[in-house]
Amino acid sequence: MSAICNTVQQEEPTSFAGRSSLNPWQQAYLDSDKLVASGSAYFAQAFADVMGLVSDEELNDPARGRLRLCSIGSLLDEAIREYEAAADFDARSGLDEYHERALRQAGLDEDGTRTVLSTAVSDGFLSLNRELFEEVAFTFANRGFAALMQSYVQRLRNIREVLGDENDKSERTRGFTWVLLTGFTDALQVGQAIAVLNTKANAGLVAVATPE
Repeated sequence: MSAICNTVQQEEPTSFAGRSSLNPWQQAYLDSDKLVASGSAYFAQAFADVMGLVSDEELNDPARGRLRLCSIGSLLDEAIREYEAAADFDARSGLDEYHERALRQAGLDEDGTRTVLSTAVSDGFLSLNRELFEEVAFTFANRGFAALMQSYVQRLRNIREVLGDENDKSERTRGFTWVLLTGFTDALQVGQAIAVLNTKANAGLVAVATPE
């Protein structure tokens, strides 16, 4: 999200004014992005363990699989905490409203959002099935960026709930592992779509802000 900053003139976030030599909104973006980046790193590590879980099943290694399940759960807990902390920070600082205005100013209404996502898919930057495409476009256009992020984090919570239930069982089925993998894959696609919207919006803002 930090790629979009210092291109829309608005009031400073009062809680962070004067903290550094950076533009106050730039500082707010940096503070928020530290949390988001941390959450993304935990998610990536958890996803890697899910892939390892598939391997454990192929090699018939249930002991290692149980260890991976514990690791996946812990990593998801950390990811969710970091994302929630970022959302809380954005709301308190006013960054969520600032970012929303920046995205809209960059042309991301419903049609613009669909165009950006379609182009990213065509260019090979994004893999997004039709159902998720519609969900991302509709959520952002009608409920805003913060709601889109909330929908992403809710996917992680849903995965964690399924994982917690399964951890209580002594036996796991191959079907469970594939359900888990599907949940992570869908969450990854939504996360990538959010990143694409931020990146494309930033390019639009730079073009507007740069004189001929």
